[in-house]
This record gives sequence, C-alpha cells and structure tokens, in this order.
Amino acid sequence: EKTNDKLCRQAFGGLYFDKRKLKQCEDDATRENFIQASREQTIETHRWLGKSLWYYQHVGIVQWRQLMDDMRWARRRLGITFFIVDNFMRLGISKDDYSQQADCAIAFAGLAMELDATVVLVIHQDKDSGKAKNRNKISGNASSASGAHEIGDNAATIIEVQRDDVKGKQMAELFEERKVAEHIGNFNENEFNAKKAALDLKPDGKFILHNQRNGDLQDGSKHLWFLWESQQYSDVPAGHKDHAPIRFVANQHLMPKTPELPTDEELGV
Repeated sequence: EKTNDKLCRQAFGGLYFDKRKLKQCEDDATRENFIQASREQTIETHRWLGKSLWYYQHVGIVQWRQLMDDMRWARRRLGITFFIVDNFMRLGISKDDYSQQADCAIAFAGLAMELDATVVLVIHQDKDSGKAKNRNKISGNASSASGAHEIGDNAATIIEVQRDDVKGKQMAELFEERKVAEHIGNFNENEFNAKKAALDLKPDGKFILHNQRNGDLQDGSKHLWFLWESQQYSDVPAGHKDHAPIRFVANQHLMPKTPELPTDEELGV
C-alpha cells in the first residue's frame, strides 16, 4: 500500500489527496467539492498507472532462477520491458557465496538480452560499513555490498544514488525547533525562513554514473533536490524556475501509448 501511494504521487506529480487543503475548506459544500475532485484525481492516477505497472507480490526470499522464469512469463504474457529487482540480496544467495552471486549476475545480464528488456538489480550497500554510510547503490559495484566483483563487471550500466542524511537530519531538527517555538510563543518566521532557504540550497542527494558499457555516456554526476509532495527529484534547487515535478497523468496525451497486450491466441495459450 505504501509503495502504491508513493508511485501514485510520482505519477500525479504531487499529493492526489491533500489532507492539509481539506482542513482549509471553509464549509461543507467546499469540502465536498474538494473530496469529489480528489476522488476523481485518485481514480485517474490509478487508471493511468495501472496500464503499465505490475507488482511482483512476494515477501521475503525468492530464488533467483524462479524469479527469472516469472520474468520470462511477464515479458511474454504482459509485455513488460522494464524490470526492477529490489534487492539482489533477497534472491536466496548467502552473502559469502560469491560464486553463485557471479552466476546470478551473469544470468540476469543474459536474461535482459534474451527478453530485449531492461533489468535493474538494486544493491543496498552495507549500512554498517563506514565506506557505504549514507548511500545506496543501484545496479552498481557490488564489491562494497558482498565482495563479488562479477556483479559490477556484468552490468551494462552502473549507477549510484547517494542521499545526504546529514541535511535530512538538519531539516527535521529545524522543523522540530519551529514546533517548539510556536508552542512557547517565540517563533521568528523570518529567522526560520532564512535557515530553511540556506538548507534548501544544499542538495538532498546525488546521481552518479560510474560506467556505461556502450560508451554513449561518460562518467559523471548530478546533484538532486527532493520534492516531497511528488516523491520526485529535481536537478535544480528550490527557487529555480525548473524546480517542479513532472505531471505524468496530466500530460499523458503527450506520452507514447502503452502497446496492446497480446491475445491468448497470439501467445498460443
């Protein structure tokens, strides 16, 4: 449910049902109109997202060979061309079984070519490691997570996503200080806004490209600023004219149409 809510906010480009605005409604008629509009937004967002998003509902460990067979079925039956496997260490492989980790990485690389699809293997770095602190890796150099260099060696593209936990804590502390100040009656809005504006200039994270096998892209990085309402990232800070979410649902008419799924007859079912 939480994953679905986050993806719907990303698709809508904001809070498709904003409880804060509901509280600001002055009378019952305004409140009912707001609820009805929010309901229509919610339905439209789910309808748009439901055309091409599929969940693989499994809790806990799943054996990677079984997952690959399920992905083959999903490609053939549902037309899925983009898979996200989150995460690599939930595929039934022990942390010290580097040989099987390598076999798995090679198999998924081959599967991507077999299915003519994109397969993203998510690897969360060891949170206890000083080197890996405050960052996650996606389809990246797995040696920091498990020691198997073959995972990174067999990835067509290696990217890393870092998050600035220090800024996150500073922002949380700032809002907690505001709450206390408002409670005791000595809140200074100008001072609060100045501190928040300074923090807003600091990026919330970084997107790093480490390797691109085809050579079309060079190694590089880009700072990111988090947009809480839409759960999206912007590559420019608050105050910039382009610091805004992408409205996928509202602009769906500008996007490529989702291809029709094959029929049972076409599949030979």
